[in-house]
Amino acid sequence: MRLAIGMKTTPMTGALRKTARCLAGIVAVAAIGLSSPGLARADLFSGSLWLNTTAAANATVANAPARAADITFTTNAINFNLGGSGGGATVAQFFASNSSAVNITSGAGLTGSTFTFSNNLTSGGYILFTGSTFMNAGSTSYSVTHDDGAQLVVNGQSVFSAPGPTSAELSTGTATAGAAGNVAFSLSYGEVNGTPAVIEFNPAAPHAVPEPSTLAIAGLGALGMIGYGLRRRKVLGA
Repeated sequence: MRLAIGMKTTPMTGALRKTARCLAGIVAVAAIGLSSPGLARADLFSGSLWLNTTAAANATVANAPARAADITFTTNAINFNLGGSGGGATVAQFFASNSSAVNITSGAGLTGSTFTFSNNLTSGGYILFTGSTFMNAGSTSYSVTHDDGAQLVVNGQSVFSAPGPTSAELSTGTATAGAAGNVAFSLSYGEVNGTPAVIEFNPAAPHAVPEPSTLAIAGLGALGMIGYGLRRRKVLGA
């Protein structure tokens, strides 16, 4: 193996070859995303919640209220399952039923407000979840358990739409992608007429990718090590 430097061709020493192999390993690790400080969060879902809105009775994605959400939050899971038999419930009770902690980013003072009203089929709580999921090329199947209405949109395609009041049911459907990769999803959910209040969706985790800063740092490190190796070789050969 020979290394070209300017117009001269110089044999690569064993030490320099070893350095090059180490650099290749470092770059490979960065490329597959094992350098955790530079990885983008892959498993975080965002939620916007509106209180006492008629959108809850027709919970499509497009029907999200135009006004600002009353509460916004993030979570690492969409597995809310609040039991009951038609009674009312607060936002705090609904959030506590999730399988993962709910981090409230705005509207924390409203969590004691009523999320679902007993004997009210026309208004209640509406939530729009957003996030990303990994899709293989071709068709991917999805399923959501919900009580009451819900709609799932993945990669710009409506997977299913069942937006009206209902007892707990499993809705399924498919979306397609021309190539494998991470895609966006939106999941709307409306809760009316009291508990139970259920929304459960477990999408495939998106593939984490290195942020530009990670690759930039790896590249600078590689250049620095190459420069060090060349200088060291020059000193030893003097």
